[in-house]
Amino acid sequence: MREKFSSKHPLGDAEEAEIQKMIASDPDAPELTDEQLKQGKPFREALPEL
Repeated sequence: MREKFSSKHPLGDAEEAEIQKMIASDPDAPELTDEQLKQGKPFREALPEL
């Protein structure tokens, strides 16, 4: 039996749409606004100790 979503096969349009719908409905991971994206920094600059 094949897993519903797997990295071993390409996603069809319906699967991609379902995943995007789940992402959009997650209240704990809202999309960033344009203003938030402008404030982003490269990883090395934000966390130089890592």
